[in-house]
Amino acid sequence: MVAWTSKLLENVSVASKKLWKP
Repeated sequence: MVAWTSKLLENVSVASKKLWKP
């Protein structure tokens, strides 16, 4: 299963947006 991987990548993407927002 790669469901957990997809969820993890999604969480990282959201976190990155929050961290890198000006």
